[in-house]
Amino acid sequence: MYGAISERNKQFIRTHSKFNTDSFVRFTLDLHRHFGKVAVIIHKTPQHKSDMVKNMLADNCDIKIIYLLTGSPQLNATEELWHRIKRDLTVSQYYLTFDDLRHAVSEYFRTMRHHLDIKKYLFRNMEESLTNF
Repeated sequence: MYGAISERNKQFIRTHSKFNTDSFVRFTLDLHRHFGKVAVIIHKTPQHKSDMVKNMLADNCDIKIIYLLTGSPQLNATEELWHRIKRDLTVSQYYLTFDDLRHAVSEYFRTMRHHLDIKKYLFRNMEESLTNF
């Protein structure tokens, strides 16, 4: 599952059968078609830094990739959404099959709207990091 949040709190979620370079590129191009010019803030996994990704970026000047510092998931606002869905869908819940869980996740994102202020989220974490320094 790939997810993005726009600065106006619009959610963009897509599921793919695999997490690899191909699925990441397809997600990013779908994101670009949906929103136009985009900046994607992501982790430095090999799937996000491959030659295929570099070629996509060379062919699409309206897509910018910003890589997070290694070991800094608190800077990725989408991580907050993953935390919320995990809490909301897995605490005291049992799914008989993986397809049941997949259906619950799809339904959740189709019906829930999280009001996550990305700038406030990022600065909150920065403030917490400096306080705990």
